[in-house]
Amino acid sequence: MYKVEELFMVLSKEKKDLKPNHAYKPAEEGLLKAMFFFRWLNKKDYKNTDKVVEAFVKNKIPEQQLEHYGCALNMIDNYETEEEVKKAIVYINEEYKKKTGKEILDSIPEPKIRRRVMKNVYIAYKESLDRLKNRARALKSFITILWVAIAILLFTNVALVLTGIYHVLLIKIIPGVLSGNEFLLQYGGNILGALLFIIPSLIIIFVFRHRINEFSKKSSVYPEFISLMENNLNEFKMKLKELNVNVE
Repeated sequence: MYKVEELFMVLSKEKKDLKPNHAYKPAEEGLLKAMFFFRWLNKKDYKNTDKVVEAFVKNKIPEQQLEHYGCALNMIDNYETEEEVKKAIVYINEEYKKKTGKEILDSIPEPKIRRRVMKNVYIAYKESLDRLKNRARALKSFITILWVAIAILLFTNVALVLTGIYHVLLIKIIPGVLSGNEFLLQYGGNILGALLFIIPSLIIIFVFRHRINEFSKKSSVYPEFISLMENNLNEFKMKLKELNVNVE
């Protein structure tokens, strides 16, 4: 048995942590659906998961919350959250199964509502997968463009140094500073070129540091998440097909 309010507080904090764009997590939609579900339970003063199971058995959970729970349950292997939350979500379904012999989504009494709920769970799952695919592609493209831009900046500055343009520019702008200073006369153009490469590059890296960090940490794992989600979604689709639920 798990306390609903405690689970809601955990999920509420995790939702807030997702607010910045750079805080994206794969399949976070499942996490959000779980938060919506436990928020509703908390508002309705369900104290613990055993009370929630009783409500499911008595068919007191409305359709929208069935969808939220269905998404949270079926996407459970794909999103990050506290282990206690995942155990609670599975616990509700397992206890319901002990009492009725069926899983929650399979037991929705009205066939029309059951098909609609299952179809909407599938749609939410597929949209989550598509979002991850788009994120992975966009991140890869962005990093490629970023390094190309930095490379262009480097080559441009090197060319301007080698052709002496920066040296001529310094003589025109600060002739008094260069006058009598052999070091600056010889290396001033090189120093200017280095500064005009390093400073903009550091600014670019700082501004886009979150995407760079995401790429360095997640670019290799996103394909694994995508593959896992595709397999799970296909399994769910086959289950729906057996139940004559059309998702095409």
